[in-house]
Amino acid sequence: MQQAEVIGVGLAVLDHLMVVSEFPSREGVFPSTQYHVEGGGMVATALVAAQRLGAVTEFWGRLGDDEPGHAVLKELKSFSVNTSQVHIVPEGKTGVCFVMVRADTGERAFVVNTQTDLYVDLKNLHLDRIRKAKAVLIDATWIEAAQQAAHCARSHGVPVVVDVHDGR
Repeated sequence: MQQAEVIGVGLAVLDHLMVVSEFPSREGVFPSTQYHVEGGGMVATALVAAQRLGAVTEFWGRLGDDEPGHAVLKELKSFSVNTSQVHIVPEGKTGVCFVMVRADTGERAFVVNTQTDLYVDLKNLHLDRIRKAKAVLIDATWIEAAQQAAHCARSHGVPVVVDVHDGR
C-alpha cells in the first residue's frame, strides 16, 4: 500500500442527483432530465477528484453498516481511494442527500438526511500516517477527528485544507 499524499478526514454520503430545469417554488410534481446515484460529501468527493488526477489518497471517515454506507465504500474503492481508515459502525446510519441540479446553471439545492450514531473511539485513528502526507483535507462533520488530524499535520509541517459550508 502506497503512502497517501492527500489524507481526508470527514464526510462521505450517498447522493441522489436529479437534473431539473428550475427549482420548485411551490408544491407539485416536476420533471427531471437525469438521475444518478453516487457517492458524495465534501471530503470524499475531493479525494476522488485528487485520485483521478493522479494523487494517492486516503479517506478517514465513518459510515453506517447499512446499504448507503456499503455503496459509498464500494465506490471509493472503485476509484482506488485507500479506505483502510474507514470505520463501519454497526448501528450507525450513513448520510443520504437528495441533490437538485439546475441544468442551465449547475446551481445545486440539497435535502440532507444526516448521518447518525457514528461514534468511533479516536484512539483508533492512525495519526502517524499524517507525517508523510503532502496535505490533509478536513471538513466540519467529524470535528474531534479533524482537530486531531489538523494538529498532527501542523506539528509535522503538513498543510491543512479546510472545506466548510454555511449550513443555511
